[in-house]
Amino acid sequence: MRKLLIFFIGLLFLVSCNQHPSTYMTFSGKVENTKDTVMYLQGGSMIKKIKIQGDGTFQDTLKVKKKGSYVLFLGNERGSVFLTNGVHLKMNVDALNILKTISFEGGASNTNNFIAANSRIAKSYGTPYDLFLMEKDAFVKTINDLKKQVDSINKSQAEKLNTQCFTNVVQVYEPQHKRALYFKEKNDKIAPGKPSPEFLNYENYSGGKTSLKDFLGSYVYIDLWATWCKPCIKEFPALKKLKEAYKGKNLKFVSIATDDSLSSGHSWDNARKYWKDAVKKYKLKNVQLFAYKDKSFTKEYLVGSIP
Repeated sequence: MRKLLIFFIGLLFLVSCNQHPSTYMTFSGKVENTKDTVMYLQGGSMIKKIKIQGDGTFQDTLKVKKKGSYVLFLGNERGSVFLTNGVHLKMNVDALNILKTISFEGGASNTNNFIAANSRIAKSYGTPYDLFLMEKDAFVKTINDLKKQVDSINKSQAEKLNTQCFTNVVQVYEPQHKRALYFKEKNDKIAPGKPSPEFLNYENYSGGKTSLKDFLGSYVYIDLWATWCKPCIKEFPALKKLKEAYKGKNLKFVSIATDDSLSSGHSWDNARKYWKDAVKKYKLKNVQLFAYKDKSFTKEYLVGSIP
Protein backbone atom coordinates (compact mmCIF):
# COMPACT_ATOMS: atom_id res chain seq x y z
CA MET A 1 0.00 0.00 0.00
CA ARG A 2 2.83 2.37 0.91
CA LYS A 3 4.64 1.63 -2.39
CA LEU A 4 1.42 2.31 -4.27
CA LEU A 5 1.01 5.65 -2.45
CA ILE A 6 4.62 6.62 -3.27
CA PHE A 7 3.98 5.70 -6.91
CA PHE A 8 0.91 7.96 -7.11
CA ILE A 9 2.75 10.82 -5.38
CA GLY A 10 5.58 10.43 -7.87
CA LEU A 11 3.12 10.34 -10.76
CA LEU A 12 1.40 13.47 -9.45
CA PHE A 13 4.77 15.22 -9.20
CA LEU A 14 5.66 14.17 -12.77
CA VAL A 15 2.35 15.47 -14.11
CA SER A 16 2.67 18.76 -12.22
CA CYS A 17 6.17 19.26 -13.65
CA ASN A 18 4.86 18.86 -17.18
CA GLN A 19 2.08 21.38 -16.64
CA HIS A 20 3.20 24.92 -17.41
CA PRO A 21 2.20 27.39 -14.66
CA SER A 22 -0.02 30.24 -15.81
CA THR A 23 2.14 32.85 -14.05
CA TYR A 24 4.99 32.71 -16.59
CA MET A 25 6.04 31.43 -20.01
CA THR A 26 9.20 29.98 -21.48
CA PHE A 27 10.71 31.40 -24.64
CA SER A 28 13.37 29.46 -26.53
CA GLY A 29 14.67 28.79 -30.02
CA LYS A 30 17.56 29.48 -32.35
CA VAL A 31 18.89 32.52 -34.22
CA GLU A 32 20.81 31.82 -37.41
CA ASN A 33 23.54 34.08 -38.85
CA THR A 34 23.98 36.36 -35.87
CA LYS A 35 27.03 37.85 -34.22
CA ASP A 36 24.91 39.34 -31.45
CA THR A 37 25.07 37.85 -27.98
CA VAL A 38 21.75 39.31 -26.82
CA MET A 39 18.34 40.26 -28.14
CA TYR A 40 15.64 42.38 -26.53
CA LEU A 41 11.87 42.17 -26.09
CA GLN A 42 10.11 45.45 -25.42
CA GLY A 43 6.49 46.41 -24.83
CA GLY A 44 4.67 48.52 -22.26
CA SER A 45 6.94 48.78 -19.23
CA MET A 46 8.84 45.57 -20.02
CA ILE A 47 12.32 45.50 -21.52
CA LYS A 48 13.71 41.96 -21.42
CA LYS A 49 17.31 41.12 -22.32
CA ILE A 50 17.75 37.55 -23.58
CA LYS A 51 21.18 35.96 -23.93
CA ILE A 52 22.06 34.19 -27.19
CA GLN A 53 24.50 31.28 -26.88
CA GLY A 54 27.47 30.77 -29.21
CA ASP A 55 25.51 28.26 -31.31
CA GLY A 56 22.61 30.70 -31.72
CA THR A 57 20.27 29.00 -29.24
CA PHE A 58 18.48 30.85 -26.45
CA GLN A 59 16.12 30.06 -23.60
CA ASP A 60 14.55 32.26 -20.95
CA THR A 61 11.57 32.54 -18.62
CA LEU A 62 9.24 35.51 -18.95
CA LYS A 63 6.58 36.84 -16.63
CA VAL A 64 4.21 38.68 -18.93
CA LYS A 65 2.15 41.33 -17.13
CA LYS A 66 -0.10 41.90 -20.13
CA LYS A 67 -0.45 39.48 -23.02
CA GLY A 68 -0.02 40.98 -26.47
CA SER A 69 2.49 41.84 -29.18
CA TYR A 70 6.02 42.87 -28.15
CA VAL A 71 8.82 44.24 -30.31
CA LEU A 72 11.81 41.96 -30.84
CA PHE A 73 15.13 43.78 -31.34
CA LEU A 74 17.92 41.72 -32.88
CA GLY A 75 20.90 43.73 -34.09
CA ASN A 76 19.59 46.31 -36.55
CA GLU A 77 16.52 44.20 -37.33
CA ARG A 78 13.22 44.05 -35.51
CA GLY A 79 10.13 41.86 -35.49
CA SER A 80 6.98 41.18 -33.49
CA VAL A 81 6.29 38.42 -30.95
CA PHE A 82 2.97 37.67 -29.23
CA LEU A 83 3.59 36.79 -25.57
CA THR A 84 1.24 35.26 -23.01
CA ASN A 85 1.82 33.35 -19.77
CA GLY A 86 1.26 29.60 -19.48
CA VAL A 87 2.94 28.47 -22.71
CA HIS A 88 6.20 27.11 -24.10
CA LEU A 89 6.96 29.22 -27.18
CA LYS A 90 9.78 28.35 -29.56
CA MET A 91 11.07 30.76 -32.20
CA ASN A 92 13.43 30.16 -35.12
CA VAL A 93 14.72 33.07 -37.16
CA ASP A 94 17.52 34.20 -39.47
CA ALA A 95 19.01 37.46 -38.18
CA LEU A 96 19.69 38.62 -41.73
CA ASN A 97 15.97 38.84 -42.49
CA ILE A 98 13.67 38.53 -39.47
CA LEU A 99 10.39 39.29 -41.23
CA LYS A 100 10.92 36.72 -43.99
CA THR A 101 12.22 33.85 -41.85
CA ILE A 102 10.62 34.12 -38.41
CA SER A 103 8.55 31.06 -37.44
CA PHE A 104 7.11 29.64 -34.22
CA GLU A 105 6.29 26.33 -32.57
CA GLY A 106 4.51 25.40 -29.35
CA GLY A 107 2.02 27.45 -27.35
CA ALA A 108 0.79 30.67 -28.96
CA SER A 109 2.53 29.62 -32.20
CA ASN A 110 -0.68 29.89 -34.25
CA THR A 111 -1.13 33.52 -33.22
CA ASN A 112 2.53 34.34 -33.80
CA ASN A 113 2.71 32.66 -37.22
CA PHE A 114 -0.55 34.40 -38.14
CA ILE A 115 0.88 37.82 -37.20
CA ALA A 116 4.11 37.07 -39.09
CA ALA A 117 2.22 36.07 -42.24
CA ASN A 118 0.17 39.28 -42.18
CA SER A 119 3.28 41.36 -41.55
CA ARG A 120 4.99 39.84 -44.60
CA ILE A 121 1.99 40.70 -46.75
CA ALA A 122 1.81 44.27 -45.44
CA LYS A 123 5.56 44.76 -45.91
CA SER A 124 5.33 43.72 -49.56
CA TYR A 125 3.10 46.74 -50.19
CA GLY A 126 5.55 49.23 -48.68
CA THR A 127 5.20 51.61 -45.77
CA PRO A 128 2.00 53.54 -44.93
CA TYR A 129 3.91 56.60 -46.18
CA ASP A 130 4.37 54.92 -49.58
CA LEU A 131 0.71 53.94 -49.75
CA PHE A 132 -0.67 57.37 -48.89
CA LEU A 133 1.50 58.97 -51.57
CA MET A 134 -0.56 57.10 -54.19
CA GLU A 135 -3.42 58.73 -56.05
CA LYS A 136 -6.76 57.66 -54.63
CA ASP A 137 -7.79 55.10 -57.29
CA ALA A 138 -4.45 53.29 -57.01
CA PHE A 139 -4.60 53.51 -53.22
CA VAL A 140 -8.07 51.96 -53.00
CA LYS A 141 -7.11 49.16 -55.41
CA THR A 142 -3.98 48.38 -53.36
CA ILE A 143 -5.93 48.31 -50.08
CA ASN A 144 -8.52 45.96 -51.62
CA ASP A 145 -5.74 43.66 -52.88
CA LEU A 146 -4.20 43.67 -49.43
CA LYS A 147 -7.56 42.80 -47.84
CA LYS A 148 -8.02 39.85 -50.20
CA GLN A 149 -4.66 38.41 -49.21
CA VAL A 150 -5.40 38.81 -45.50
CA ASP A 151 -8.83 37.20 -46.05
CA SER A 152 -7.08 34.21 -47.64
CA ILE A 153 -5.04 33.75 -44.46
CA ASN A 154 -8.13 34.21 -42.29
CA LYS A 155 -9.82 31.27 -44.01
CA SER A 156 -7.07 28.90 -42.90
CA GLN A 157 -6.73 30.18 -39.34
CA ALA A 158 -8.78 29.60 -36.22
CA GLU A 159 -7.88 33.13 -35.12
CA LYS A 160 -9.07 35.88 -37.45
CA LEU A 161 -7.70 39.33 -38.12
CA ASN A 162 -10.30 42.09 -37.93
CA THR A 163 -10.38 43.50 -41.48
CA GLN A 164 -12.43 46.56 -40.50
CA CYS A 165 -9.12 48.46 -40.54
CA PHE A 166 -9.08 48.31 -44.35
CA THR A 167 -12.38 50.20 -44.51
CA ASN A 168 -11.17 52.70 -41.93
CA VAL A 169 -7.91 53.44 -43.75
CA VAL A 170 -9.75 54.31 -46.97
CA GLN A 171 -11.89 56.80 -45.04
CA VAL A 172 -8.84 58.75 -43.83
CA TYR A 173 -7.13 58.83 -47.24
CA GLU A 174 -7.60 62.55 -47.96
CA PRO A 175 -5.90 64.05 -44.84
CA GLN A 176 -3.21 61.33 -44.84
CA HIS A 177 -2.47 61.86 -48.54
CA LYS A 178 -2.04 65.58 -47.88
CA ARG A 179 0.26 64.82 -44.93
CA ALA A 180 2.35 62.37 -47.00
CA LEU A 181 2.82 64.98 -49.75
CA TYR A 182 3.96 67.50 -47.13
CA PHE A 183 6.62 65.13 -45.77
CA LYS A 184 7.71 64.14 -49.27
CA GLU A 185 8.42 67.78 -50.03
CA LYS A 186 10.39 68.10 -46.79
CA ASN A 187 12.30 64.84 -47.44
CA ASP A 188 13.19 65.89 -50.96
CA LYS A 189 14.83 69.04 -49.59
CA ILE A 190 17.22 67.03 -47.40
CA ALA A 191 17.93 64.21 -49.85
CA PRO A 192 21.61 63.27 -50.44
CA GLY A 193 23.26 65.93 -52.60
CA LYS A 194 20.93 68.73 -51.48
CA PRO A 195 22.21 71.73 -49.50
CA SER A 196 21.80 71.25 -45.76
CA PRO A 197 19.36 73.37 -43.77
CA GLU A 198 21.32 75.94 -41.76
CA PHE A 199 21.46 76.91 -38.12
CA LEU A 200 22.44 80.49 -37.28
CA ASN A 201 24.11 82.03 -34.24
CA TYR A 202 23.76 79.16 -31.79
CA GLU A 203 25.42 79.79 -28.43
CA ASN A 204 28.83 78.10 -28.23
CA TYR A 205 29.93 76.62 -24.90
CA SER A 206 33.44 77.90 -25.58
CA GLY A 207 32.10 81.43 -26.11
CA GLY A 208 30.49 83.48 -28.86
CA LYS A 209 28.00 82.35 -31.50
CA THR A 210 28.37 79.63 -34.14
CA SER A 211 26.57 78.98 -37.44
CA LEU A 212 26.77 76.05 -39.83
CA LYS A 213 28.45 78.26 -42.44
CA ASP A 214 31.41 78.62 -40.05
CA PHE A 215 32.39 75.06 -41.02
CA LEU A 216 32.39 75.72 -44.75
CA GLY A 217 35.03 73.55 -46.43
CA SER A 218 34.79 70.71 -43.90
CA TYR A 219 32.66 67.64 -43.46
CA VAL A 220 30.37 68.05 -40.44
CA TYR A 221 29.03 65.35 -38.13
CA ILE A 222 26.03 66.73 -36.22
CA ASP A 223 24.75 65.13 -33.02
CA LEU A 224 21.39 66.31 -31.68
CA TRP A 225 20.75 65.65 -28.00
CA ALA A 226 19.15 66.92 -24.81
CA THR A 227 20.15 66.64 -21.15
CA TRP A 228 16.92 64.74 -20.32
CA CYS A 229 17.57 62.18 -23.09
CA LYS A 230 19.20 59.13 -21.43
CA PRO A 231 19.85 57.26 -24.72
CA CYS A 232 21.65 60.37 -26.01
CA ILE A 233 23.92 60.42 -22.97
CA LYS A 234 24.63 56.70 -23.32
CA GLU A 235 25.92 57.45 -26.83
CA PHE A 236 28.62 59.86 -25.61
CA PRO A 237 31.37 57.20 -25.23
CA ALA A 238 30.70 55.91 -28.76
CA LEU A 239 30.80 59.46 -30.10
CA LYS A 240 34.15 60.06 -28.41
CA LYS A 241 35.55 56.86 -29.99
CA LEU A 242 34.23 57.93 -33.39
CA LYS A 243 35.90 61.33 -33.05
CA GLU A 244 39.18 59.65 -32.12
CA ALA A 245 38.92 57.32 -35.13
CA TYR A 246 38.71 60.36 -37.46
CA LYS A 247 41.39 62.36 -35.72
CA GLY A 248 43.40 64.39 -38.22
CA LYS A 249 40.67 64.22 -40.88
CA ASN A 250 38.74 67.18 -42.26
CA LEU A 251 35.70 66.30 -40.16
CA LYS A 252 34.14 68.55 -37.52
CA PHE A 253 32.02 67.07 -34.72
CA VAL A 254 29.21 69.39 -33.63
CA SER A 255 26.74 68.64 -30.84
CA ILE A 256 23.54 70.68 -30.58
CA ALA A 257 21.55 70.60 -27.33
CA THR A 258 17.82 71.06 -27.87
CA ASP A 259 16.72 71.53 -24.25
CA ASP A 260 13.77 73.87 -23.86
CA SER A 261 11.88 75.65 -21.10
CA LEU A 262 9.09 73.03 -21.01
CA SER A 263 11.53 70.27 -20.03
CA SER A 264 13.43 72.57 -17.65
CA GLY A 265 10.81 73.75 -15.18
CA HIS A 266 9.43 76.31 -17.63
CA SER A 267 12.68 78.25 -17.44
CA TRP A 268 15.07 78.98 -20.30
CA ASP A 269 17.72 79.92 -17.74
CA ASN A 270 17.42 76.41 -16.30
CA ALA A 271 17.66 74.90 -19.79
CA ARG A 272 20.93 76.73 -20.46
CA LYS A 273 22.29 75.80 -17.01
CA TYR A 274 21.43 72.10 -17.46
CA TRP A 275 23.22 72.15 -20.84
CA LYS A 276 26.38 73.77 -19.46
CA ASP A 277 26.42 71.48 -16.42
CA ALA A 278 26.09 68.39 -18.65
CA VAL A 279 28.91 69.48 -20.98
CA LYS A 280 31.16 69.88 -17.93
CA LYS A 281 29.99 66.69 -16.19
CA TYR A 282 30.50 64.43 -19.21
CA LYS A 283 33.68 66.24 -20.34
CA LEU A 284 32.37 66.80 -23.86
CA LYS A 285 35.19 68.13 -26.03
CA ASN A 286 33.73 68.57 -29.52
CA VAL A 287 31.92 71.76 -30.54
CA GLN A 288 29.02 72.20 -28.09
CA LEU A 289 26.11 74.41 -29.14
CA PHE A 290 22.79 75.37 -27.57
CA ALA A 291 19.83 75.83 -29.94
CA TYR A 292 17.83 77.91 -27.41
CA LYS A 293 14.45 78.90 -28.92
CA ASP A 294 15.40 78.31 -32.55
CA LYS A 295 14.25 74.79 -33.47
CA SER A 296 14.05 75.44 -37.22
CA PHE A 297 17.14 73.30 -37.93
CA THR A 298 15.71 70.19 -36.25
CA LYS A 299 12.32 70.77 -37.88
CA GLU A 300 13.86 71.05 -41.33
CA TYR A 301 15.60 67.71 -40.74
CA LEU A 302 12.24 66.22 -39.64
CA VAL A 303 13.55 65.30 -36.20
CA GLY A 304 10.52 64.13 -34.26
CA SER A 305 12.33 62.58 -31.31
CA ILE A 306 15.79 62.13 -29.87
CA PRO A 307 18.15 60.47 -30.62
